[in-house]
Amino acid sequence: MPMMPRIRSVKPEIFMHEGLFELAKNYQWPVQFVFIGLFTCCDRAGRFCWHPRHLKTCILPYHDVDMSEVLEVFVAQGFIKKYEHQGEWYGCIPSWSKHQIIKNEAESILPPIDDPNWVKPEPTKTHSECFDAKSDDPFLQPFLAMPPPEIENKKTIKNNNLQTSGSPAPRAGVRGSRGTCGREGKGEEGRGEEGKGSKGEEQPLVVPEARPPFAADPVSLIFNHWQTVMKHPHAKLDRDRQSLIKRALKWRYSVEQLCTAIIGCSITPHNRGDNDRGERFDGLHIILKNAEQIERFIRHYKNPPQPKSDATRRTNANIQALHEWGQEKLAEEIRNGIR
Repeated sequence: MPMMPRIRSVKPEIFMHEGLFELAKNYQWPVQFVFIGLFTCCDRAGRFCWHPRHLKTCILPYHDVDMSEVLEVFVAQGFIKKYEHQGEWYGCIPSWSKHQIIKNEAESILPPIDDPNWVKPEPTKTHSECFDAKSDDPFLQPFLAMPPPEIENKKTIKNNNLQTSGSPAPRAGVRGSRGTCGREGKGEEGRGEEGKGSKGEEQPLVVPEARPPFAADPVSLIFNHWQTVMKHPHAKLDRDRQSLIKRALKWRYSVEQLCTAIIGCSITPHNRGDNDRGERFDGLHIILKNAEQIERFIRHYKNPPQPKSDATRRTNANIQALHEWGQEKLAEEIRNGIR
């Protein structure tokens, strides 16, 4: 049963969140916009029903984006959690209680993530956040009969040029629940006013050429994440890389932890080329070499190492030059029979 969207408050800090910024940069999605949109689809406990098509209708009705893919990336990065209860899938925002204080709403009727024995309470009239697509509510009837929105001209940016194609974008929405996101409920900010809101103009859609396709299995998800973060769009998921990822998963590391280690490697100066050779060391065989290496890069994600200063580089270069000079002198003395 999908959630009725609500009015929620947003803290200014979310626009300065580096993790969301990195996701937006790597995947070319409106990540911050989607994450804030999820707030409106959560109940007072930060839980929501895992219905990607319905969530897309309420959050990104005019964007040509696979909401299932966006949600799985959020899960891999730890921004949300996905869980199952009695055959139904749900999601929650782990940090919800730190950023949201909801008043004047009924208690959640969605199952918590850590209580398998939870029994669903009977919904009451105060549970306006849940609705049935076949509802007889006169407010919903006009929306249920509305066709899904279409994009007449899907715009893309390719090679820094705005292009327009005549083919419409895929339809967004769930049959029987289209348009229901237009109704606002009671939240901490109060009741929204119906009928108000500017008519949004169609925005250019940035379609990245190198973004890997969505993958449902953990091995492909981790590989695609590495491929995107390290900017290796032509890399192949061969047998060796599959074995490396499967071995790391057998060590009881989660998908989230392995993806975190990949980011940790990408922000480590030595591995990104700040070394004597000037080479990048960002292969999966390096990141997933052993448990110690994985945990090292996870620590680097939390506490990024500082790059070497110019003075340190000069000192290291002098030491290297002195070492090479000593080796040459030693070889020369050996050739001349001095030693």
